[in-house]
Amino acid sequence: DYQDTDLVAAVLIAEAGGEHEPERAMTAVMNVIDNRAKQRGWYGKTAKEVVLKPKQFSCLNSGVDQVMSKSRQHPHWVLAQRIAAVASQGKLPDLTRGADHFFAVSGPNAISPPHWATLMVPTVRIGNVQYCRAK
Repeated sequence: DYQDTDLVAAVLIAEAGGEHEPERAMTAVMNVIDNRAKQRGWYGKTAKEVVLKPKQFSCLNSGVDQVMSKSRQHPHWVLAQRIAAVASQGKLPDLTRGADHFFAVSGPNAISPPHWATLMVPTVRIGNVQYCRAK
């Protein structure tokens, strides 16, 4: 079993560690995780519960062990751990304006807007990623 901050840091790396501004991008993904946890509903009540919710963070679809192994070797691993730790203390600024969803709109991971995007209000774009929240 992994430490909560390590698991969350691995998700930050896998989802945003390759962005042009990795600190800003990983902070934004952490904001989405935090915003989901604050809802205290279906997504879970903690950052760990949120990231482990099935089919919510595609980087984990292939399994936690693989993501952990790759992430720990990433050059931004320490930065991701710091972001996760600051968030766990409730001290991370929300760059996303309350977003609880995101998807890549440009770059190598770009996708067509998901079906749920029509139910969302765009809040901010950071790098290749559009952040949004429920209407």
